[in-house]
Amino acid sequence: MTRPFSTIENPFTPEKHRSTDNPELIGKILGAEAEAAMRSASADATAENKGKGESDIELSDEERAKIAAEKEAREAPERARRDLLVWAKEIEKDEEWVDETFTIHSDGTLTVAGDLVLANLPVKHLPKGLKKVGGTLEMSYTDITSFEGFPEEISDDLSCKRTNVTSLKGLPKKIGHSLDLGQTPITSLVGLPAEITGNLSLWGTKITSLEGLSQKIDGDLNLGTTEITSLYGLPQKIGGSLLLDETKITSLDGISQEIGRDLNLNSTSITSLQGLSEKIGGSLYIFDTMITSLEGLPREINGDLDFSATNVTSLRGLPDKIVGNIHMESLTCTSLDGLPPPENIGGKVIFSTGQKALFHEAGERGYDVSIHYNALEQLDRDDG
Repeated sequence: MTRPFSTIENPFTPEKHRSTDNPELIGKILGAEAEAAMRSASADATAENKGKGESDIELSDEERAKIAAEKEAREAPERARRDLLVWAKEIEKDEEWVDETFTIHSDGTLTVAGDLVLANLPVKHLPKGLKKVGGTLEMSYTDITSFEGFPEEISDDLSCKRTNVTSLKGLPKKIGHSLDLGQTPITSLVGLPAEITGNLSLWGTKITSLEGLSQKIDGDLNLGTTEITSLYGLPQKIGGSLLLDETKITSLDGISQEIGRDLNLNSTSITSLQGLSEKIGGSLYIFDTMITSLEGLPREINGDLDFSATNVTSLRGLPDKIVGNIHMESLTCTSLDGLPPPENIGGKVIFSTGQKALFHEAGERGYDVSIHYNALEQLDRDDG
């Protein structure tokens, strides 16, 4: 009797597609040896095609850039830490100091929560990626020559006194309080922030012009011993003191009209007080200037008034009220006419040893008087 089916496979199973290179089929037809040979050949071809397919995958520039960026992001914090430790070693700081001082972010950037004090250290540059200092950045007496690489924001003061920076390029635009550039060789103020909420010290710099000067200064502005010859460019209001001592100015044209505290014009070559600030909140120092008259002084001085060692020969023009001391040492005037009454002077009237006649006369009139001795005179007194 003939069998209804010529295969042991389930007749109700859908027919399987048999490839012409199916090793199992070849084995049934040609035997086990042929099946083994077929399987070996198929494995070699699969491996070859797999390798070829992988090597032939082509990525777009955008895809390659994305992969590179992802790799960069993964490695950024560790790389930043390695670089930071190398920098710290250069300035003689250890790993513990790095960990206590810096925060390394996931993108490799750095921040400092409080102060970063590097004064008097062999610092030539700041660590790469430093974005913010949450307190004061103290860089005085370091070896920096440029502001390139400085953080974008400093929450409190920035002090770079006695460094070798020659330009303000790269100077942070956000400085929370004071800026000290004293005794640096900068020659231009272009690049200063528009506003300084604390003090601005440019003392002893090489500037010759006020072009670029911040126009809002809430604290002191120190321009002493600079080479400026003109006051044009000053803000018309300064919150603190204005220090112009030992500058090259010869007139008060352009001076700030409102000064919150003291005005120091000592040892300048001004010849007149015309144009003097209308409002001075503190003391006025015009010691060792070339003025010959006190005309132009405000009617009230809210601190000391020092016009000693000038060419003034008359006291006419003095304010009606002086809250502090009045220094009139080494004057050639011989009369006290023009001196406010004793009750309108809050401090002492101070003379030098060569003005004993005026000293005694003022004492007899009820003024609180004093004699100022120079260093040699004081030494003689001490020895006596």
